[in-house]
Amino acid sequence: MTFLILKRYNNLIDKCTYLLYTEFVIRKYLCQKICNNNNINFVYAKHTQLLLLWVNKYFRHLLGVYFFFYLIIMKEKYKYEYVSNFPKRAVVTSGLPYGNKSLHCGHLTLYIHSDFYARFLRDRIGSENVIYQSGTDCYGSPILEGYRKLVEIGKFSGTIEEYVGHYHNLQEDILNKYNISLDIFGASAFGEEKDVHEKVSKEVFDSLLKNGYLKNLSALQFFDVKKNTFLNGRQVMGKCPIEGCTSEHAYADECDLGHQYMPQELIDPISTLSGEKPELRRIGNWYFDLDNHIDLLKEWTKYLAEHSTTRKFAI
Repeated sequence: MTFLILKRYNNLIDKCTYLLYTEFVIRKYLCQKICNNNNINFVYAKHTQLLLLWVNKYFRHLLGVYFFFYLIIMKEKYKYEYVSNFPKRAVVTSGLPYGNKSLHCGHLTLYIHSDFYARFLRDRIGSENVIYQSGTDCYGSPILEGYRKLVEIGKFSGTIEEYVGHYHNLQEDILNKYNISLDIFGASAFGEEKDVHEKVSKEVFDSLLKNGYLKNLSALQFFDVKKNTFLNGRQVMGKCPIEGCTSEHAYADECDLGHQYMPQELIDPISTLSGEKPELRRIGNWYFDLDNHIDLLKEWTKYLAEHSTTRKFAI
């Protein structure tokens, strides 16, 4: 099967995705217009299923007209050619949101782009050959810290599993309301997805370890003597040691302005668990031996550049 693309771009999607940059502006405008015409309160009604159906209907018509005229204009400027490079099967993914919060516009922008691509591929190679999947990331320092703080101030009394499960269900509900066509929206710590994650993670780790690709090296990590526990990166606060940085919110090895440093360089570190100054103690961690695989990575990226449709800036 062939489809029409502009020679200047790798594929049609490169042009289409930039059009979707206006998606949220258009949705908001249409929501407000519909509400004003029907005497509906915008703040409340924009979250209802009925309004979302109206918006989707008008938005698709508007985007179709916009894209049609865009192609007419571009046709005069660039030469067209026919290319057939569709995959036989495809897995489309989107970034995994942390299980400690709801979804914001940034998350939805990513899902709208990937949803657009998944629908496009289903139309070209068949829905049975496309899997569009995502889910909740149930692990990480931000989740632990968010849970701990809510428990301490008495705003949450359940387990951390219940805490993450609540946000997983909330995220899935929002995506359904926006008609995101996911085949799977799982969670890395629940149900069948948990079993798959544990099995695959163990297989990868054991294989790397067996073949000598991992090294056990010691590194310095903050330790809270009063709580008798090692602290993760978000459980330590201090001042950024980078010259000229004005951040007052620096974690164990990175400040909120993006500067990175070694833990021992952090100025005036304080444990968020006890409020006291933690100690630095050595702890062993597994590291992948990247230095001995540079040539392999170069060979692979060269192959991608010469034999695939991977975007050049990605490699």
